[in-house]
Amino acid sequence: MAVINEVQIEEVSKEEGFKILDEAARHYLDMPGEKFLELWFAGEFADRVDTPEVITVAMLIPFAA
Repeated sequence: MAVINEVQIEEVSKEEGFKILDEAARHYLDMPGEKFLELWFAGEFADRVDTPEVITVAMLIPFAA
């Protein structure tokens, strides 16, 4: 039996990437994306880096920053 996997890749601009991060930060952490990035780069999430909510938003940083 042959299995065919189709993968679609969609490029997003930094602006679109930031919008995605912003929506995730608001949904999971109840804060705007800009505030999340400020706190992230200041090391404020160091003690929460292993929580699913923080990980979910942090994985989006390369798309926005």
